[in-house]
Amino acid sequence: AGKAYDYVDVADEIIVFEPTQRRFRVLDRSRGLVATVEFDEIKHLLKVAQDETARHANVLASAESLDAGRQLRFQLDPRFEETFSEADGLLTLKGDQLEYRARTVDSGRPGAAATYFDYADWVCRLNYLLHPGPLLPEPRLALNASLRGKDRLPSEVELRLSSSPERHLRAEHEID
Repeated sequence: AGKAYDYVDVADEIIVFEPTQRRFRVLDRSRGLVATVEFDEIKHLLKVAQDETARHANVLASAESLDAGRQLRFQLDPRFEETFSEADGLLTLKGDQLEYRARTVDSGRPGAAATYFDYADWVCRLNYLLHPGPLLPEPRLALNASLRGKDRLPSEVELRLSSSPERHLRAEHEID
């Protein structure tokens, strides 16, 4: 029925994507809890977060907070300079204070990448709500859109944030 299962080791969570029911089931193994999260609830909560972030970015108008306001506005509507190497499957997206480098592989069959990104986009949104961080989902959704357009799957993704504090995150993806 189009379900996808994701095990998140560090959180000891199993996330079940149920697109035909337009929901996720989140199993917190360490606490023995199961939660159902509807897609409409995710969209509503993200809209609230985006509206609040936009309001906050507009307040940051003083000289010492201009960078923070610019970073928040970028996250709401990310624009990247994109390069892609067919030879080694490396995609780079460079933006203001943020860069993605994704090693990619051929999806192996037509439509596989689209199916994966249907899942990946929703889980990106869900993860922001379950484990809020300094980065809104829109930059990762932009990376996913670029990969979807190339019919490529990520095998490794690196994110570098050059704002203070500087961060470097790396994820490896195994897709079966």
